[in-house]
Amino acid sequence: MERIRLEVGFSNCFAVKSVGRSGGLAVLWNEEVQIRLLTYSQSHIDMEIRDLTDLHWHLTGFYGQPETGRRHESWALLKSLKSSSTLPWVCLGDFNEITKQSEKRGGNSRSDRQIESFCEAIEYCELLELDYRGP
Repeated sequence: MERIRLEVGFSNCFAVKSVGRSGGLAVLWNEEVQIRLLTYSQSHIDMEIRDLTDLHWHLTGFYGQPETGRRHESWALLKSLKSSSTLPWVCLGDFNEITKQSEKRGGNSRSDRQIESFCEAIEYCELLELDYRGP
């Protein structure tokens, strides 16, 4: 991660190492931003940010469980992170889930209950999905 930090020109980095060839999370930032690390795991990095304008907010980098049978653990973690702060919150990352069947391309469809569980977590956490269309 240090090599990447230097290549992209950031002054600071915090990384959670991957396990084998999967996972791994990193946050990179410059001196203009103050970061206070709150918690981290293989699935998240949670921090408070204070920027140049003295704006204070909560940021979480999130990676949802890739194993379908363990996604409930991801949603429980997400709810816990929401409850840990009253600051404005940005949560970004790969949740490894969809909010509607039409988002799925190829392979088996998701169970309605699986999608509902994710949608319930999003609603509980008061998150808004940013529309994205990619390749």
